[in-house]
Order: sequence, then C-alpha cells, then structure tokens
Amino acid sequence: MAPLKSKKEQEPAAPSQPAAERDVVEVILRWIAIVVGVCCLLLIIWLYRPWIGDWVTPDPTATPVLPTSTPMDTPTPAPTWTPVPSITPTPSPIPLPTSIYKFSEMETLEPAPPGYVNEPIILNENNAIVSPELSNPLWIPSSQIAVQLGGADFTEPYHATFSEGSITWPMDVALPAGYYELFVLDTHYSSGGSLVYQVKNGENVMTSLTGTQKVTFRSSQGNTAQSGDQWHSIGVFQLPEANLLSVSTQWPARNEYTIVAIDRILISHLPDNTGSLLETLPQGIARNILDDKAAKIKTDTFPVDVTENRSWGSQSTILINPGYDDKVTWQYQDLLPLGTYEVVVFIPKLNGNAEVTYQLYANDQPLTSAQGEGPISVMQSEYQDGWYSLGDWEIPPYFTYPVELRLEMGIKQGTLGEVAVDAVAFILKSMPEILGEQ
Repeated sequence: MAPLKSKKEQEPAAPSQPAAERDVVEVILRWIAIVVGVCCLLLIIWLYRPWIGDWVTPDPTATPVLPTSTPMDTPTPAPTWTPVPSITPTPSPIPLPTSIYKFSEMETLEPAPPGYVNEPIILNENNAIVSPELSNPLWIPSSQIAVQLGGADFTEPYHATFSEGSITWPMDVALPAGYYELFVLDTHYSSGGSLVYQVKNGENVMTSLTGTQKVTFRSSQGNTAQSGDQWHSIGVFQLPEANLLSVSTQWPARNEYTIVAIDRILISHLPDNTGSLLETLPQGIARNILDDKAAKIKTDTFPVDVTENRSWGSQSTILINPGYDDKVTWQYQDLLPLGTYEVVVFIPKLNGNAEVTYQLYANDQPLTSAQGEGPISVMQSEYQDGWYSLGDWEIPPYFTYPVELRLEMGIKQGTLGEVAVDAVAFILKSMPEILGEQ
C-alpha cells in the first residue's frame, strides 16, 4: 500500500516572486528614501543656515603677540570738549528819550514854517546859555519893545540888544542819526544885520549841506522890508550818529540898524532820502532849497498832495488837468548876494505831457538866462524823476545888495495830465567879489 503523503506535501506550492525582481524593488525604494532624506536635510540646512554657520564656525584664535622691546603706539587721546560761547541776542534799539522842546501842535506854530517841517523841535532863548545874561539891563525884553511901539502884540517873547554878546541853544536829549534842517526866527521889528551860526554834534563842528550858515536879517524898513516874523534856514545838516546838537552865534556891538534880537530855533527832521537827493544836486558856493510847501499856487484846480520817496521831503504837489492859466511862485525867504545862480527844479514821476514855463525874478525884475532866453519852456514828462537845470542866471551888479529871488512857473490853459510842483534850488555858482555887510 502506498504510503500516505502529508497535508503539506499534498497541497500545491504557492507561486513565489522571483528573487531578482524583489531585489530591484528594494533598491528603488531604498533610493527613494535616500532622496527624500537628502531633500529634507537640505531643506533643514537652508532654513537654519545662519545658526548652523555660527555653530560650526569656530571663533578665531587671536595670534599671540610676543613681547618685544618696541614701544607700543601712544593711544590717541579723546578730543577735549571746548565750550562754545553762547550767542548773545542783539538787543533791540532803545528809543531815545523825547525832548521836552518837541512841538506837537504843528498847526499852531507861528509864523508858519517855510516849507517842509517834520517832528519840529523849538529851542527858546529862555532855555539858552546867553552872555550877558538875560537879566542884564543890556537886554531889552519884547514886553518893553511892545510899549515903545504903542502896544504891539507879540505871540512869543524875545530879547534884543545893541551890546556885544553870544548865545548857545543846546538840546536836552540826543537826536537820532539823520538829516536835519535848522531855522532861526527873524523878528519883525528888532532884527537887523547878519549873523553866522555854528552847529555842533557833541563837540564836533558840523558843516551845512545847503546855504552858508549866514543869515542876513530883514528889517521893517527899506526896499526889502518884512511884514512879520519870518523863519530863515541855517542849512541842512547830517547827524552821523545819535548825539546832542547845539546852535550858537556871537556878535560885536551893534547900532540901531543892526540890532540883534534872539528868539527861537526850529529843528526839522528830514526824510532819509535827503542825502541821495543832495548828492545828485549840482554843486556851488551855496545851495538854497525851497520846497513846494512854501510855494504859492494860484489855480482853480484843487492841488493834490502826493507822498513818495523820490521828492524833496518825500512829498510833492500835483495839479491835474489845469483848466486855466495857473501860476506857481517860489519866493525864497532869505536875502541872497549878487552873483550868477543856477536854478534847478525837481520834477517827480507824473502822468501826462504837461508843458510849463519858468521865469526868474530879482527884486521883482525879470532876468535873462545866460543862454539868452526869457521864460524857459519845459516838457515835464521828458525830465521827470530828477533835478532839471533851468540854466545860469546872472544878477547884474547894478542891483542893490542883497536881493530877493523868486521863480514863477506858468501853466498854459487846457494843459492835460499832471503838472508837478516840488522843490526849487538856487545855486550860487560865482560872485563878482566877496561882499561884506552893507
């Protein structure tokens, strides 16, 4: 009987995977695992590369310096702190004290000022240094003169004398730097002859930029008699810095025709442009300026005051479209010596094309210019914004010394546009001889 087979032997064997194929799969799986691991490692290294770099990089070992005999470099000392001076702020200018002689009520000033006057200061003889003193019988007060004249009324007291003497009008406070015109009062009844005035800036003697600082006083008698009190210009002066001003004069003994009367001094502060206007004015022995405020304007056209920088006193007068034969007269308030005068007018900026004529008179007699012309015709628009010369005019020797000069400007009827009225300058160019008192 055939032997029985075991169950294991009786079942057919399961088919097995070939060994070669199994090896290939294992290799592929192994490479896939390796690639994934490498990628993960690279990703970790990329993410933590700064930290890994600091961790794996060893600290540099300092090279030991062997001691030698060579001295070490001296270390550079730290810079020393230098204190910076603190900047002191520029103090604001302290305003100068106001003079007790400042005259605030300009409209009440008598007599009326001869032209442009600004911030007037009045110095009276009662506040002056006088020799002999006013209490001396050599002085005659105006109250006594009024009785002698039958009760004349004087608005301001004054003193007169035949004796020699002197007077100084001092300022009480410093005046600011700038240009000033000074005037002295000529009394109606008691002034005669002439006086030369000295103006000081502190202890420094100043020279006038206009006039001669010599005033020839009028009289109530004679061909050039005055009709009332009158201001005379001593001149324009430049004060370079704030300081005290003083005005003084002295005289020898006088007679009844040259009696000395002392009264008031008037100080006017001129605009800053005065210097530039004087620089462009022709030169001469004496330059005598009269402003439009002292001119007499005969017109049916209402005069217009214009404030501007380029004019004397920074203001002028304009006549717009004059409808009739208008006339403007500048009568110089001082008596002037014989000689040849250049007459110059300032024409500010204006609108229009006005033609005017100018004629100079000496003691009411018309003069002829050196160019042989009578009235000078001027188209103002062609010469505006500056001084315009009307030429030279000679006062013949047959005139009585001294003389009155006046300039007349004629305006034709129907003139269109603006006619300018401003300053006039009588510039003494030459004299036939040195004239003394007459």
